[in-house]
Formats: sequence, structure tokens, C-alpha cells
Amino acid sequence: MLAGVQGGQRDCDFGRGVAGFDAGGAAGVSGGVGSSFWREPLRIAGIDPGGSKSAAGGIFHSWIGGHDQRQRVPGDYGDLQTPEQYSALDSGTGTSVWIEAEGGEERSFMKIAVLGTGAWGTALGRLLHQGGHRVVLWSNLPKQLEEIRTTGRNELCLPGIDLPRDWEVETDFETALRDCEGVVMAVPSRPYREVAMRLRDFSGLVVSVTKGIEYESGLTMCGILRQVAPRARVTALSGPTLALEVARGIPTAIVAASEEVEASRQAQEWFHRPTFRVYTSCDVLGVELGGALKNVIAIAAGVCDGLGFGDNSKAALITRAIVEIRRLGVACGAEAETFAGLSGLGDLTVTCFSRLSRNRGFGERLGRGEGIESILATMTAVAEGYPTARSAYQLARKHGVITPIIDEVYAMLYEQKPLDEAVRDLISRESKPEH
Repeated sequence: MLAGVQGGQRDCDFGRGVAGFDAGGAAGVSGGVGSSFWREPLRIAGIDPGGSKSAAGGIFHSWIGGHDQRQRVPGDYGDLQTPEQYSALDSGTGTSVWIEAEGGEERSFMKIAVLGTGAWGTALGRLLHQGGHRVVLWSNLPKQLEEIRTTGRNELCLPGIDLPRDWEVETDFETALRDCEGVVMAVPSRPYREVAMRLRDFSGLVVSVTKGIEYESGLTMCGILRQVAPRARVTALSGPTLALEVARGIPTAIVAASEEVEASRQAQEWFHRPTFRVYTSCDVLGVELGGALKNVIAIAAGVCDGLGFGDNSKAALITRAIVEIRRLGVACGAEAETFAGLSGLGDLTVTCFSRLSRNRGFGERLGRGEGIESILATMTAVAEGYPTARSAYQLARKHGVITPIIDEVYAMLYEQKPLDEAVRDLISRESKPEH
């Protein structure tokens, strides 16, 4: 069932530079799709099965995952939403536990720090734990970490989902990263640079799962990492992956992108699970821009819902949106075909249609007449589309790219343009050929 082989989204030259930039709930997975997959045994090479070390069940080659869905304070660190020897923080390397999977394949277990305990960070940490890795969760929200530690739940972010009771939780950054071989960056875009700077001496794999564009620099999140943590092996992970669905074990697929082929393959190995299929790509910029820009479009899709428009309207919006996302992405140096993939059209579709999408929800509330300040003050999730609209608008101006949908979302959010006027101006633009 749903069996398949991991692969790359496209063939690519991993020596190519990137231009344009510097650089929700059933209780537990047992009731979700594919729950039986977790139990396929793995043979541990060189480890006494009667000893203290054990491998978590799971299959290495099988099929196929969200977003943070809560926010105590907008943009807070916790909102986005494995005998082992490990090296010191400044090296990011160590001796992993190697296990022999079915068919003679070997796979290593590592100590991985997940920075950020929102819905997406928690869901990915849970996924890594299911894969047998030693997981440390870091957040600056001690009450949330205490709930996770004592109850095995993160109810505000992943309601009804049982979490591991044997993973580590830590509020001290240096302690959390001590001896870690890998890091998952799941903090929101606003404090992203501040947290990334603390990884300046880290040389292990850093997987960025935050979707945004820094306004001041125009850099994507991996661009920030390359700038402030130059020794790290940087990879972006993005696709149609609502956190609650991933936590429930509902099948999906995602793409890991890095300019270094071994880095993307390592990220693929970390996360690939029976219901979470991971592809690889070398187009980091395209993967990140697709993930960031779709949040802006999702706000527009939510406005359509709030205004009572139908499915025709949303389908037309999405179709035209992917055109301007691709146009802007290519102008920045990304590959056009990336935007037809998981991180482009795939992520755009789910974010614009799903009731779990916080950016679509933001737009729907706006479309119903609620003020922006009121929406921001009462949201329990980071809507990255809000700050990204400003960054995307600026990026389009810089590259001279026509982006009518992004422009109208920006005008609604930052220039207080009336919604009906924005819709009218978008629809009444000069007639032109589709292509």
C-alpha cells in the first residue's frame, strides 16, 4: 500500500549557485492512516538486542508531510508553530548508531535538536522520534515544554495527538544543542535571524522548515542561515504538509532541497516515513520561494471565502497566482519547473483550500470585515503570509516583476485598501492573452 521509492524531483547540477539572494485532532497516530507501518522491525547491527539500546520500529523504504497552528505572542520562538558518541556543538559531527534495515540498507540514528515547538516543529520532532532518532525540543516557552514533558501533549498546537514521553525538552539553547549532529529550524521568520546566529559555529546539517522572506535583506530563511552560520550544511524542507494531518499519520509528500546532494539525501533519510514521502531537489531558492509566496496567496483565497465567493473564483485565483509566483521566482534565480512541484503548486493548493490553513483563515476573517489588528491580536498561530506580503511586494519591485495578486494583498494589508476595490481592480485589469 502506497509503496514507492524515494527520489529526486528533478535531475540537477549541485554545483550551481543560487542567484537573486545572498545566499490539527485524533488522539495519537494509532488511529491514523498507516499506523501499522510503524511496527516493521529493523535489525540493529552490532548491538545486543537485550541491551539498553533499541531501534524505533519503522520501514526505511515506503511511501511517503504542516504548519504551525498557534501563537501565544505573534512570532514567538515556540510558535512555528540515539554505544552513541556525539561531538561538541561547534562541530556538529559525531559517531552515530548505525542500523541495518530490510534489504541490507544501513541507516544511522542521530541526536537532533528541534528549535521551536509550535505545531510544525512538534510534528516533525515526533516524526524524527518515530524514525529512531534522539530528539531534543527547544523553546523559550517553559510552560509549553512542561506540558509536553509531563502530559505527552501539546494541546494548543496539536490537539489530541500523543507525543513521545522519552524525548528531551530544554529551554537552555546551549544545553539543547550539546552533542547534536543535526538541527531543525522551526522558529517563525521574525526571530529567525536571532536564533540562526546562535548556530554560527555549527557544522552539522540544519534543516529549515520556516516559510518566509526577511524584509530587510530580501533573504529566504536558508539565505539567512548561509549568511550567519556559514559552516552549516543547509537544507530547506517544504511542501503540502499541514502539521495536524502529518501528526495523524495521513499520507503526504514533501521536498528537501540543498545545493549539496548529500545534505538533501541526509534530510530525506531523517524524515522519510511510511506516510511521509520525501523527495530531493537542488533548487533551494525555488523551494523556499514557493513555500513563502503561497502564504500571501492563501490570504487572498481566505478573502474570497470571507466575501462568499465560490470555487470558480478560488480556482482562477490559484491558477493565476502560480503564474506570478513562478515569474517572480525565476527573476530571482529559481528554476521554473520547481513551482509545478510539491513546494509550489502542491503547497499553494492545500494552503488555499484547507480549513487548517492559518493564512487562509486570516484572509477569511479579513473578508468578513474584521480589522487586521484584531485578527493579529487574537490569532493562535503565526500567519507568515502577513509579513511575507510586504517582503514579496518589495522583492517584485526590486526585480521589476508584475505581480497583481501579491500587489492587491499588500494594498489590503498595508495600505488599508477596501476589499471590494482590490477585487475590482484585480478583475478589471486590461485584457490580455493567458500565456
